[in-house]
Amino acid sequence: MDAYFNNIIYYLNQGSEIVIFWAMIAPLVFLLFLVIADKLLKKFTKKSYLLHALVYTTLFTFFFGTFGILILFFITDENGEKLALCWLAIFMGMLVFSLLKTNSITKMFVDWSKIIQKQKKK
Repeated sequence: MDAYFNNIIYYLNQGSEIVIFWAMIAPLVFLLFLVIADKLLKKFTKKSYLLHALVYTTLFTFFFGTFGILILFFITDENGEKLALCWLAIFMGMLVFSLLKTNSITKMFVDWSKIIQKQKKK
């Protein structure tokens, strides 16, 4: 386990561009799997609170995490390990926020879709 962890740290320190790439692509790939799981779950059972929280987490992490990582990349030193830890902190913060506010976020999106549908009818 120690050798594997050292390989990960070595890989992160080789280039922060790798961290930036994965900070952008990982939430999108994870979001794709979550959307597919959500569609399958809707066919068989009710909606899942945890699944919606994870979807919101990946969306917020993609936008805010990518923005934060790019700012840190251009302002600070180009250390991939620090960038990965900052991205992980953003992800955990978004996860806690999404777990606490999933119902409010879902209601907001439902309200927005109703407003958009009313505007299309006019």
